[in-house]
Amino acid sequence: MKKKWGPSPAVGQAPATVTGRQGEVLQILRTHAESDDDDGVRVADVADALDLHPNTAREHLDALVDRGLAVRSRVHDGGRGRPAWTYCAAEPATDHRFAAYRSMAIVLAGHLAQSSADPQSAARALGREWGRELASDVESDARARVVADLSRVGFAPVAQADGSLSLTRCPLLDAARRYPEITCQLHLGLVRGILGDDERAVNPVLLPFARRDSCLLRLPSAHRP
Repeated sequence: MKKKWGPSPAVGQAPATVTGRQGEVLQILRTHAESDDDDGVRVADVADALDLHPNTAREHLDALVDRGLAVRSRVHDGGRGRPAWTYCAAEPATDHRFAAYRSMAIVLAGHLAQSSADPQSAARALGREWGRELASDVESDARARVVADLSRVGFAPVAQADGSLSLTRCPLLDAARRYPEITCQLHLGLVRGILGDDERAVNPVLLPFARRDSCLLRLPSAHRP
């Protein structure tokens, strides 16, 4: 059975943030994992898809392997010469310590749905308070703060070429699937709380389950490194 669109459950240790191009390569690996073909992705496949030199594609793939986000293996097809490398997206085991928090999130979202006159606004307000508590004290630009803080709580953001962030993991995925109109607004509030005084200038936009492997966070006015 193929996975529903959107991010995967959070894991115990969030993967390191990758560059925009590495994020595109990782997305190719994860999209391939959803297909019926389980032979992995070759360097030439990535090079053709992104119009890269094969050596550049290989460097990006090997960087993902070094970060624990991809797995490399040899393909023995019976032909002459050295067998080719293929790459697959790594799937770390879900950290079961998140289970209690996921249950609490479902109960909270259900309570807001039943008790609040405007549950989405209430969820955003709660998320903003969460973000203020979570926000790093490190002086950096708005986008860098969002990436760092979302990484710490398990969203595993991957930078895209257009400056947006793919949120490839979700620490509250069960609640988000059951109550998306509430849980996803909680997450938008979280981002706003992290931004603090920069919220109005950056104007974050969250697109839940926008891609096969992630939600999409747009930070239109944030500085891009």
